[in-house]
Amino acid sequence: MNPSGAYHDLRRALATRREVGSVGEGSIKVALRGGSAAFLKSAARRRLLTIVEPGSTGLEETPTRAWLERRQARRSVFLITPDRATAVSLALRWGLDPGRFRLASQIEQAERTAAGAAGAGAPRPWHVL
Repeated sequence: MNPSGAYHDLRRALATRREVGSVGEGSIKVALRGGSAAFLKSAARRRLLTIVEPGSTGLEETPTRAWLERRQARRSVFLITPDRATAVSLALRWGLDPGRFRLASQIEQAERTAAGAAGAGAPRPWHVL
């Protein structure tokens, strides 16, 4: 394990929290690699779309980076994946709801849905259609 790498990852995540805290409306798109959006404030998390790179399966070289990525994925409104296999792999590994994954071809629809959820405040209960 490389402690300096873990320190760098944590600093980057905290810097992203400060940067995004001042961003206005609209969706926030951040790559999953490195987990740089793991510490976003709750208002920003409601607009977070995490982009999963091709071949990313959540197996990182350091435990800190893996923890940051898992934390970011769990807090994202949607995870944009390149294909279904990547989405299924991450959903099973991290216990995520498969309904939160969108294919890259559906990114515009995911952005509109995330913007609507952020404007409405709290997400609707699962039993309300």
